[in-house]
Amino acid sequence: MIVFIDESYDRDQNGRIHHALAGFGISESEYRNLVAAIHQIKERYFESADGLSDEQRAELRTRRIACSGEPRQAELKASKLLTLKAARFHYETGQAQSILLVEELLRKVYELHGVVFGVLSEPLAVSQIQNPGTMLPAQLRYLMERIESWMAECFPSHHATLVFDAIDNRTSRELNTCTSDFLFKHPDGQKMRHIVPTPFWVDSFSTPGSQVADIIAHILMNSMLPQDRRKPLGPVWRDVNAMTYASEDGKVRGIRRLKRQQTGA
Repeated sequence: MIVFIDESYDRDQNGRIHHALAGFGISESEYRNLVAAIHQIKERYFESADGLSDEQRAELRTRRIACSGEPRQAELKASKLLTLKAARFHYETGQAQSILLVEELLRKVYELHGVVFGVLSEPLAVSQIQNPGTMLPAQLRYLMERIESWMAECFPSHHATLVFDAIDNRTSRELNTCTSDFLFKHPDGQKMRHIVPTPFWVDSFSTPGSQVADIIAHILMNSMLPQDRRKPLGPVWRDVNAMTYASEDGKVRGIRRLKRQQTGA
Protein backbone atom coordinates (compact mmCIF):
# COMPACT_ATOMS: atom_id res chain seq x y z
CA MET A 1 0.00 0.00 0.00
CA ILE A 2 1.10 3.57 -0.65
CA VAL A 3 0.22 6.55 1.54
CA PHE A 4 0.84 9.96 -0.03
CA ILE A 5 1.27 12.71 2.57
CA ASP A 6 1.48 16.48 2.30
CA GLU A 7 0.86 19.52 4.46
CA SER A 8 -1.13 22.72 4.13
CA TYR A 9 -1.16 25.65 6.51
CA ASP A 10 -2.50 29.16 6.89
CA ARG A 11 -1.09 31.96 9.03
CA ASP A 12 -3.46 34.78 9.97
CA GLN A 13 -2.56 38.42 10.59
CA ASN A 14 -1.90 37.67 14.26
CA GLY A 15 0.54 34.90 13.42
CA ARG A 16 -1.78 32.04 14.43
CA ILE A 17 -1.12 28.94 12.32
CA HIS A 18 -3.69 26.40 11.21
CA HIS A 19 -1.94 23.30 9.91
CA ALA A 20 -3.04 20.05 8.30
CA LEU A 21 -0.75 17.07 7.78
CA ALA A 22 -2.82 14.76 5.64
CA GLY A 23 -3.01 12.39 2.74
CA PHE A 24 -4.55 9.21 1.44
CA GLY A 25 -3.75 5.54 1.20
CA ILE A 26 -4.28 3.44 -1.92
CA SER A 27 -3.15 0.07 -3.25
CA GLU A 28 -0.40 -0.05 -5.84
CA SER A 29 -2.72 -1.51 -8.49
CA GLU A 30 -5.41 1.11 -7.90
CA TYR A 31 -2.79 3.86 -7.93
CA ARG A 32 -1.92 2.89 -11.49
CA ASN A 33 -5.59 3.35 -12.39
CA LEU A 34 -5.67 6.67 -10.55
CA VAL A 35 -2.69 8.02 -12.49
CA ALA A 36 -4.38 7.11 -15.77
CA ALA A 37 -7.59 8.81 -14.62
CA ILE A 38 -5.72 11.95 -13.56
CA HIS A 39 -4.12 12.26 -17.00
CA GLN A 40 -7.57 12.02 -18.58
CA ILE A 41 -8.99 14.62 -16.18
CA LYS A 42 -6.17 17.01 -17.00
CA GLU A 43 -6.79 16.60 -20.73
CA ARG A 44 -10.46 17.50 -20.23
CA TYR A 45 -10.02 20.50 -17.97
CA PHE A 46 -6.70 22.09 -18.96
CA GLU A 47 -5.73 23.73 -22.23
CA SER A 48 -2.41 25.26 -23.19
CA ALA A 49 -2.35 29.05 -23.38
CA ASP A 50 1.08 29.14 -24.99
CA GLY A 51 1.25 31.61 -27.86
CA LEU A 52 -2.23 33.06 -27.27
CA SER A 53 -3.05 36.75 -27.19
CA ASP A 54 -4.56 38.33 -24.06
CA GLU A 55 -7.98 38.25 -25.70
CA GLN A 56 -7.61 34.59 -26.60
CA ARG A 57 -6.42 33.75 -23.07
CA ALA A 58 -9.48 35.49 -21.63
CA GLU A 59 -11.76 33.47 -23.91
CA LEU A 60 -9.97 30.26 -23.00
CA ARG A 61 -10.53 30.85 -19.29
CA THR A 62 -14.30 30.93 -19.82
CA ARG A 63 -14.30 27.22 -20.72
CA ARG A 64 -11.02 25.64 -19.61
CA ILE A 65 -8.20 26.06 -17.10
CA ALA A 66 -5.26 27.74 -18.81
CA CYS A 67 -1.84 26.11 -18.46
CA SER A 68 1.61 26.26 -19.95
CA GLY A 69 2.77 23.27 -21.95
CA GLU A 70 0.83 20.03 -22.40
CA PRO A 71 -2.31 19.64 -20.26
CA ARG A 72 -1.27 16.22 -18.96
CA GLN A 73 1.86 17.80 -17.50
CA ALA A 74 -0.05 20.50 -15.59
CA GLU A 75 0.44 20.26 -11.84
CA LEU A 76 -2.66 20.04 -9.67
CA LYS A 77 -2.09 22.59 -6.90
CA ALA A 78 -4.70 23.46 -4.29
CA SER A 79 -3.39 27.04 -4.11
CA LYS A 80 -4.30 27.49 -7.79
CA LEU A 81 -7.43 25.34 -8.07
CA LEU A 82 -9.15 26.07 -4.76
CA THR A 83 -8.88 29.84 -4.69
CA LEU A 84 -11.35 32.00 -2.79
CA LYS A 85 -12.57 33.49 -6.09
CA ALA A 86 -13.20 30.06 -7.60
CA ALA A 87 -14.86 28.78 -4.43
CA ARG A 88 -17.26 31.73 -4.28
CA PHE A 89 -18.06 31.50 -7.99
CA HIS A 90 -18.77 27.78 -7.66
CA TYR A 91 -20.89 28.35 -4.57
CA GLU A 92 -23.05 30.78 -6.56
CA THR A 93 -23.15 29.02 -9.94
CA GLY A 94 -21.76 25.49 -9.59
CA GLN A 95 -19.67 26.13 -12.71
CA ALA A 96 -16.10 26.86 -11.58
CA GLN A 97 -13.93 24.61 -13.75
CA SER A 98 -11.22 24.20 -11.12
CA ILE A 99 -13.72 23.10 -8.44
CA LEU A 100 -15.44 20.74 -10.89
CA LEU A 101 -12.02 19.21 -11.60
CA VAL A 102 -11.38 18.65 -7.90
CA GLU A 103 -14.84 17.13 -7.41
CA GLU A 104 -14.23 14.68 -10.26
CA LEU A 105 -10.76 13.89 -8.96
CA LEU A 106 -12.01 13.10 -5.45
CA ARG A 107 -14.82 10.93 -6.82
CA LYS A 108 -12.22 8.89 -8.69
CA VAL A 109 -10.09 8.47 -5.54
CA TYR A 110 -13.23 7.27 -3.75
CA GLU A 111 -14.07 4.82 -6.55
CA LEU A 112 -10.56 3.39 -6.30
CA HIS A 113 -10.97 2.85 -2.54
CA GLY A 114 -8.69 5.65 -1.39
CA VAL A 115 -8.69 6.21 2.38
CA VAL A 116 -8.02 9.63 3.95
CA PHE A 117 -5.97 10.41 7.06
CA GLY A 118 -5.20 13.76 8.63
CA VAL A 119 -3.97 15.51 11.76
CA LEU A 120 -5.09 19.10 12.29
CA SER A 121 -3.14 21.33 14.66
CA GLU A 122 -2.10 24.85 15.56
CA PRO A 123 1.68 24.70 16.00
CA LEU A 124 3.57 27.72 17.26
CA ALA A 125 5.82 27.40 14.19
CA VAL A 126 5.78 25.25 11.05
CA SER A 127 9.44 24.44 11.78
CA GLN A 128 8.21 22.26 14.68
CA ILE A 129 6.99 19.86 12.00
CA GLN A 130 9.37 20.43 9.09
CA ASN A 131 12.62 20.59 11.07
CA PRO A 132 12.02 18.70 14.32
CA GLY A 133 15.62 17.85 15.14
CA THR A 134 15.74 14.42 16.79
CA MET A 135 12.12 14.14 17.96
CA LEU A 136 9.30 12.82 15.78
CA PRO A 137 6.66 15.55 15.37
CA ALA A 138 3.44 14.78 17.22
CA GLN A 139 1.49 15.37 14.02
CA LEU A 140 3.37 12.66 12.14
CA ARG A 141 3.17 10.26 15.07
CA TYR A 142 -0.61 10.55 15.29
CA LEU A 143 -0.91 10.23 11.52
CA MET A 144 1.15 7.05 11.59
CA GLU A 145 -1.05 5.65 14.38
CA ARG A 146 -4.05 5.98 12.09
CA ILE A 147 -2.24 4.42 9.15
CA GLU A 148 -1.09 1.53 11.34
CA SER A 149 -4.63 0.92 12.56
CA TRP A 150 -5.90 0.84 8.97
CA MET A 151 -3.20 -1.54 7.82
CA ALA A 152 -3.50 -3.90 10.80
CA GLU A 153 -7.26 -4.07 10.41
CA CYS A 154 -7.65 -4.18 6.62
CA PHE A 155 -4.31 -5.44 5.25
CA PRO A 156 -2.55 -7.35 8.07
CA SER A 157 -0.11 -9.10 5.73
CA HIS A 158 0.95 -5.92 3.90
CA HIS A 159 2.96 -2.79 4.66
CA ALA A 160 2.36 0.90 4.01
CA THR A 161 5.01 2.99 2.31
CA LEU A 162 4.88 6.67 3.30
CA VAL A 163 5.49 9.07 0.40
CA PHE A 164 6.13 12.75 1.14
CA ASP A 165 6.41 15.79 -1.10
CA ALA A 166 10.08 16.75 -0.95
CA ILE A 167 10.94 20.07 0.72
CA ASP A 168 14.73 20.02 1.01
CA ASN A 169 17.50 17.56 1.85
CA ARG A 170 17.71 18.61 5.49
CA THR A 171 14.00 17.99 6.09
CA SER A 172 14.16 14.62 4.34
CA ARG A 173 17.14 13.48 6.43
CA GLU A 174 15.72 14.64 9.75
CA LEU A 175 12.25 13.20 9.26
CA ASN A 176 13.59 9.90 7.90
CA THR A 177 15.84 9.55 10.94
CA CYS A 178 13.05 10.52 13.34
CA THR A 179 10.65 8.06 11.74
CA SER A 180 13.09 5.14 11.78
CA ASP A 181 14.20 5.84 15.37
CA PHE A 182 10.58 6.03 16.53
CA LEU A 183 9.57 2.78 14.82
CA PHE A 184 12.58 0.84 16.06
CA LYS A 185 13.32 2.40 19.47
CA HIS A 186 10.13 3.83 20.95
CA PRO A 187 7.75 1.34 22.65
CA ASP A 188 4.75 2.76 20.76
CA GLY A 189 6.63 2.78 17.48
CA GLN A 190 7.73 -0.84 17.90
CA LYS A 191 4.05 -1.83 17.87
CA MET A 192 3.61 -0.34 14.40
CA ARG A 193 4.56 -3.39 12.38
CA HIS A 194 2.81 -2.39 9.16
CA ILE A 195 4.72 0.77 8.18
CA VAL A 196 7.88 0.74 6.08
CA PRO A 197 10.44 2.45 8.37
CA THR A 198 11.95 4.75 5.74
CA PRO A 199 9.65 7.31 4.04
CA PHE A 200 10.15 8.16 0.38
CA TRP A 201 10.42 11.74 -0.92
CA VAL A 202 9.21 12.72 -4.37
CA ASP A 203 8.79 15.72 -6.64
CA SER A 204 5.10 16.62 -6.58
CA PHE A 205 5.26 18.10 -10.08
CA SER A 206 5.82 14.65 -11.53
CA THR A 207 3.92 12.60 -8.91
CA PRO A 208 0.12 12.64 -9.28
CA GLY A 209 -0.41 11.02 -5.86
CA SER A 210 1.37 13.90 -4.14
CA GLN A 211 -0.79 16.37 -6.05
CA VAL A 212 -3.91 14.66 -4.71
CA ALA A 213 -2.49 14.71 -1.17
CA ASP A 214 -1.86 18.46 -1.51
CA ILE A 215 -5.51 19.02 -2.40
CA ILE A 216 -6.77 16.84 0.46
CA ALA A 217 -4.51 18.60 2.97
CA HIS A 218 -5.71 22.01 1.80
CA ILE A 219 -9.37 21.05 2.08
CA LEU A 220 -8.87 19.77 5.62
CA MET A 221 -6.86 22.85 6.62
CA ASN A 222 -9.60 25.10 5.25
CA SER A 223 -12.19 23.22 7.33
CA MET A 224 -10.48 24.25 10.57
CA LEU A 225 -10.31 27.97 9.79
CA PRO A 226 -12.63 30.44 11.53
CA GLN A 227 -15.91 30.85 9.65
CA ASP A 228 -15.07 34.36 8.45
CA ARG A 229 -11.84 33.14 6.80
CA ARG A 230 -13.04 29.80 5.49
CA LYS A 231 -13.56 29.27 1.76
CA PRO A 232 -16.98 27.84 0.81
CA LEU A 233 -15.67 24.38 -0.06
CA GLY A 234 -18.45 22.33 1.52
CA PRO A 235 -18.99 19.86 -1.37
CA VAL A 236 -15.33 18.88 -1.71
CA TRP A 237 -14.95 18.72 2.07
CA ARG A 238 -17.82 16.23 2.16
CA ASP A 239 -16.09 14.22 -0.57
CA VAL A 240 -12.94 14.05 1.56
CA ASN A 241 -14.88 13.29 4.72
CA ALA A 242 -16.59 10.36 2.97
CA MET A 243 -13.17 8.73 2.46
CA THR A 244 -11.96 9.22 6.02
CA TYR A 245 -10.82 6.09 7.80
CA ALA A 246 -12.77 4.79 10.78
CA SER A 247 -11.84 1.60 12.62
CA GLU A 248 -14.44 -1.15 12.88
CA ASP A 249 -14.80 -0.63 16.63
CA GLY A 250 -15.15 3.14 16.16
CA LYS A 251 -12.23 3.91 18.47
CA VAL A 252 -9.87 5.29 15.80
CA ARG A 253 -10.86 8.02 13.37
CA GLY A 254 -8.79 8.92 10.35
CA ILE A 255 -8.77 12.62 11.22
CA ARG A 256 -7.62 13.93 14.58
CA ARG A 257 -7.50 17.50 15.77
CA LEU A 258 -4.84 18.26 18.36
CA LYS A 259 -5.12 20.66 21.22
CA ARG A 260 -2.51 23.43 21.16
CA GLN A 261 -0.48 21.85 23.98
CA GLN A 262 -0.23 18.63 21.94
CA THR A 263 1.39 20.21 18.88
CA GLY A 264 5.00 20.40 19.97
CA ALA A 265 7.66 18.23 18.37
